[in-house]
Amino acid sequence: MTVAVVDPRGYTPPYDQSLCAALARAGCKVRLMTAEHGELEWAPDQSYERWTGFCDFTRSFPTDGSCTAVQKAMQAGDYLLSIANFLAFVGRETPDVLHFQWLPLPLFDQLYLRHLRRRSKLVLTLHNTTFFHGAVSQARAWGLRAALKLFDAVVVHTNFSRRRVLERGWIEEERLHVVPHGVFDHYGAASNQQTDRSAEKQLLFFGNLQPYKGVDILLRAFAKLDRELLQKTTLVIAGRPIMDPEPLFALARELGIGHRVRWMLRSIKEEEVSTLFHAATAVVLPYREIDQSGVLMTAIACGKPVLASAVGGIPETVQDGIHGCLVPPDDSEALAQATTRLLSSDGRLCEMREAVEKLREGRFSWNHISAETTKIYRGLLTDSAVPMAPPLAAREAA
Repeated sequence: MTVAVVDPRGYTPPYDQSLCAALARAGCKVRLMTAEHGELEWAPDQSYERWTGFCDFTRSFPTDGSCTAVQKAMQAGDYLLSIANFLAFVGRETPDVLHFQWLPLPLFDQLYLRHLRRRSKLVLTLHNTTFFHGAVSQARAWGLRAALKLFDAVVVHTNFSRRRVLERGWIEEERLHVVPHGVFDHYGAASNQQTDRSAEKQLLFFGNLQPYKGVDILLRAFAKLDRELLQKTTLVIAGRPIMDPEPLFALARELGIGHRVRWMLRSIKEEEVSTLFHAATAVVLPYREIDQSGVLMTAIACGKPVLASAVGGIPETVQDGIHGCLVPPDDSEALAQATTRLLSSDGRLCEMREAVEKLREGRFSWNHISAETTKIYRGLLTDSAVPMAPPLAAREAA
């Protein structure tokens, strides 16, 4: 079967390329259709083809929402112009399945999706259900809801996302499927560095800084550590700010922890990612809300215990006390207590690292994900109703 994986703006290169490689291993003829972003290139795999005809003129612009208003307008125009090339190419190739990862302009995208669905089966991975966490307009939300109706199948990563989609009535249950987010194995294998087992500890927050990520909660929790533990622990905050970081700087100063916080507020180069994760004692995800997290999957790839809010699909991946610690969102006291428990016992850290490493196999492996995904494709191509994948918990119990 022929499959085109489509990410027009190149929002998630690691996910796109991991999926394409896994589908190719499963016997599909795969082409990744995306934009060429040199700084975002991630472990190119020769087992599938690439078409990079999207957004040539704005390829150097950030794709994480940090663009200026003018840049965003230019990106939108560039994307609209590139759609003609995309449609021409797809018209010549006519893949069996077009699997979209993102829809940059859903109000517009649904116009050409109506044309494409007459030629190929359409699948969409809905990576989050919160419309980019408030970063888009209500009009775009309406556009996405309308566009969802044009897909033969929609994939979400967690049972949490599945329930939310069904509760909101966005699509019918029979078209909705749960396929886990895979572990980013590349980052785990990309560094030869050994985990630092010295007395000096390092907590890592990684990813774009946005209000829903809860960095303020993390800073307050970090300040609550006892003096001895605080003096031998560094908090690394690494990622591009999609918000004004000055209040966070001021908060760190007010709490008296500025000297223990290392700020790396910029776009993190690919070659730096594995180094940061391998150097960390634990990875912290103090999110107020989330569906599923690529940062979590990178932490798992690198065998790192996780300190996280028990929100969204995170509890479906991380078991409290086994792979790390889960705490209520917006609770700096609980996060501080969990951090103290974790960092105060080298034996507990070692046990959790071993447990996290076991998560790399099974349902979070890309071989499992490709098997689940191709099952959806085959169901669509045989013109029969696609058997709905049962919730993850049910499959684990089977």
